[in-house]
Amino acid sequence: MVIIGPVNLPEVGLSYTGGNVQLKIGEKIIGTGTLSISQSALGWQPDHLEDGISFLWKQISVHGISSATPAKCIYFMLVHQLTWRGIYEVAAASPYINIQNGVEDEGNATDEEENDDEIFQDAEEEQITECWLIPEDVNTVDTIFQAMTECQALHPDSADSISEESDYMDDEGLVEAEELVFGEVPEIGAAGESDTIEAQGGIKNLNLNDDQRFADADE
Repeated sequence: MVIIGPVNLPEVGLSYTGGNVQLKIGEKIIGTGTLSISQSALGWQPDHLEDGISFLWKQISVHGISSATPAKCIYFMLVHQLTWRGIYEVAAASPYINIQNGVEDEGNATDEEENDDEIFQDAEEEQITECWLIPEDVNTVDTIFQAMTECQALHPDSADSISEESDYMDDEGLVEAEELVFGEVPEIGAAGESDTIEAQGGIKNLNLNDDQRFADADE
């Protein structure tokens, strides 16, 4: 679930906040803003807009440190196709239909058209969105990654949760901020630190050839 609306810092459970962070969604850089990482969500408030965006941890399937962009940054992937109306929208692809003499002909498609249809079908099945957080100060990347890992560890079994939350989402996995009321998230105390470490034991840290480190929420 993605929440569109002003991002307000929580009174409890805030793990990290910092300014001058670019958000890139897909191939589009949305702008520069303030990043906040709390036990309930990852929030980004752009400097040039009234509304920001908050990503609930259950919707982030994987996150990591990436050097694939010109600068060291944070990569994360959502488990749905994100639409932020007026800011980031992906045009839906339509399959080809041949019209001859006013009659639809789907059986005489060329090989090229059939291949295109397969691509469209694959795109529909691959409902994910890739995002990047690019801080101006690259020295904060490791701190951001650690904060994300610790907070996401409090929300295991994302696949099960997504099914439970589906009643609250529209087709784009998006709700307006005023439609959702957050429940309280327990603070991490001395006992909580132990629980966090135990939860993180199931998170996979990978070293890939492109020098990316990932933490998988589903593992």
